[in-house]
Amino acid sequence: MNLLKKIINLFQAYKSGPLSGLFWKTITAKKLDISKSLNPADMSPCALIILQHNPHQIGGVEQESLKMAEWFFGHHPDLHVLMYYFEPLRRTTSLLTAQGSKVINLGYFENSTEKNLEWILNNYSIKIAVIEHLANHSLNYPAKLNERQIPTALFIHDFHYLYDKYHPKNFELSPTDEMKSWWQNIMQYNNLQVVFNSEFSRQKYSELLNQNFNPKSIISYPL
Repeated sequence: MNLLKKIINLFQAYKSGPLSGLFWKTITAKKLDISKSLNPADMSPCALIILQHNPHQIGGVEQESLKMAEWFFGHHPDLHVLMYYFEPLRRTTSLLTAQGSKVINLGYFENSTEKNLEWILNNYSIKIAVIEHLANHSLNYPAKLNERQIPTALFIHDFHYLYDKYHPKNFELSPTDEMKSWWQNIMQYNNLQVVFNSEFSRQKYSELLNQNFNPKSIISYPL
């Protein structure tokens, strides 16, 4: 099964799952020290979901990612799911893991640099990654995942990756040079699949970046 089919299956219709009604507390989480490795490292196969915000505090797109995680639990009980997201109130990033109905808060990082992701990749056996959003994270995450040859889906549901703004007022403006260069690089990654939330967003990205994005790579909300 190719990557796109795997990601589409991952985003199947929501079904009541082991995460329903859970509240992931982060207030008492411990600080994660990226200078120290886990001993031993957790080599259980994992799926990594990178979120913009804490899904239980923000809602919206992040809540849809929870639905995706619940579906994943139901169909892949042998896999752990790691959720890595930004905590807007504390200005930190948190890491949680779950398998079945068991959810464990692993701790938090003080920032959102690619060094955090490297620590995760060094200490957990990541088999697939889904990037819900890179806002509040590092644009270097796709490169780090590609270096490890980890199949990755980059989900596009706004225009942050053109103008560094979610909803620009003027689409006639050219994307920033930084974002043009970033797209030129990531489009060379064999392990990356770009997935859009609508035909409108796919067309705008295609026009403004002069890229031929797959018209079938669309997954609409709500799930």
